[in-house]
Amino acid sequence: MKTNFKNGNHEKLNKNFSIVILLIGLFLISSFLVFIVYKSFYSFKYYKSEIFTFTSNLNTAFSGGIFLPLLTTFIVAFFTLIISCPIGLKIAFWLNLRNKNHKIYQKSKFFLKVFNGLPSVIFGLFALMVISKWVQFIFRLNSGTNILNAILMLSIMAIPTITNNIIQTLEKVEIELKNSAKSLGLNTSKIAYKIVKKEIRKEIWSAYFLAFSKVMGESVALMFILKSQNYLNVYNKGFLGILNSSLKTIGALLPANFFAENGGDALRSLMFALGLILFIFIIFLNLLLTSLIGKKRKIKIRNLETLNLFFLKNIKNKKIINDFYNINKIFWELFSVLIFLIVGIWIMGDIVLNGLKSFFNENNTLVGNNGDSTLRALLNTLIIGFFALLIAFPISFFSVVYISEYAINKKIKNSFSSLIDAFTSVPSIIFGLFGYSVFISTFGFTAGGSQSHSLLAGILTISMFIIPFMIKSIQISFDSFDHNLKIAAQALGLSKAKIIYKLIFPKIWPKLINVLILMLAKITSESAPFLLTTGMTNSPILSLTTFGQTITTRMVVQLNSAASNAINIMYECALISLILFTSLFYVSDKIIPKISMFNFKRFIWAKK
Repeated sequence: MKTNFKNGNHEKLNKNFSIVILLIGLFLISSFLVFIVYKSFYSFKYYKSEIFTFTSNLNTAFSGGIFLPLLTTFIVAFFTLIISCPIGLKIAFWLNLRNKNHKIYQKSKFFLKVFNGLPSVIFGLFALMVISKWVQFIFRLNSGTNILNAILMLSIMAIPTITNNIIQTLEKVEIELKNSAKSLGLNTSKIAYKIVKKEIRKEIWSAYFLAFSKVMGESVALMFILKSQNYLNVYNKGFLGILNSSLKTIGALLPANFFAENGGDALRSLMFALGLILFIFIIFLNLLLTSLIGKKRKIKIRNLETLNLFFLKNIKNKKIINDFYNINKIFWELFSVLIFLIVGIWIMGDIVLNGLKSFFNENNTLVGNNGDSTLRALLNTLIIGFFALLIAFPISFFSVVYISEYAINKKIKNSFSSLIDAFTSVPSIIFGLFGYSVFISTFGFTAGGSQSHSLLAGILTISMFIIPFMIKSIQISFDSFDHNLKIAAQALGLSKAKIIYKLIFPKIWPKLINVLILMLAKITSESAPFLLTTGMTNSPILSLTTFGQTITTRMVVQLNSAASNAINIMYECALISLILFTSLFYVSDKIIPKISMFNFKRFIWAKK
């Protein structure tokens, strides 16, 4: 009787605690939305109808109202996807469906994972130092720092995002689907593009949209190459004039104008309005895409007999066309793989070679300089990452506990899932605007007052940013647990609390550690939120309430630096970032799976 009473108390405590944590998370999300909307109102009141016209000069900051920056952002994103989507798809199909070498497949996946996780500032540096010169030479332009350069750079960034997500989907395709298609006498090209591609249509479009959101929200990498804000003048020159211009996207516009010398409350409010419009635009496209591609289907062959008759009748009798189709697909797959491999090795090689030169340069800034060093920036980054995970993980974990195990209403579950999906699409720069205005200007979480910066403000800001991503990742870990085993445990009378902590948690804890590692990588790759919250210089005193650079913001600061070693400092940071990310993803990809297979109980028993 006492045991049942005790179990009941544990169950009630766990449920109540989980729902309280969930409500805290929802409060943070709703506060974020309300605050962004509130801070945007003043700009609409101040600029009135001028904000919606194409001919207005808003506070002398930029011309063209709010629509031309949005249109510029969309143009850049659209042409980026035109390049990256087919290449990313073909690389994924070649690796998963065409390639037969398991070692090449695993190494390629690891390379793509590292490449996808690299800070965007590294790509910005590559665009500034390499792509700009090639664009200028090939197209005979006066400058290579233009929108065409930005499209190429963002395409390189988007390809691994698309490829990784499609590969994850292809690995879930039922083997019977491929075998059944092969039994019809179909070649790999027909299987890939006529059967598998149709079956994973929703997942492919989801991968495309994820890349689209990433491109639309990119800010800091574009600051390396896009400098102009005179939208009206450039748009009067036509489409080619736009491609040859260095017009900023919204992501690059926000940090550049938030602290502008000729700005003020109206201009800052306008930056919130632009961020809000970008957020609404991305959410609208997400909802539109979801409605167009329909509900998620189970990946399986739908009607083998119908497909059999169709292919026997229409395909086998057209051998020449069939062979040409196969050769054409193989050619473009290999072309895509080769192009991306060359670019990937080029970027990595550029970072390693120039990074090592910077390391051994007598003017390197790895240590010393009264705290103004690259290793100090790395330490700041790791401190921010540690405390951010300490805040975000409990909120994310217990939110998932309640939604997965205690919430019964499916509408609540679906609404929560949609909300989380929406917030994973929010550009990080918008969280930076929120963090500066709330944690610094309002609450003053700095040692230097409301006009200063602090690591603490950066920690709180990035914690809010990663919570939706962490919730999504933890939810996937919970969903991986055998549902039948859970039902059997419930039938035996085990409480949900015991099922969670005695069955589910011991099974998924390696995946949870993996989530922490991947979230640390995501935190350290960010730069936009830290530009606005942690500051652009290092304080001589290391404290949570003092300002400090991260490894990524240290690179950005060098853009406007007159120092002779500014480029060397960028490469110092880039190489350290590459080493850090390779190490994190190696642990995630190689070490964690081995730990998950290790039987600790048997090991301890054997020692005894």
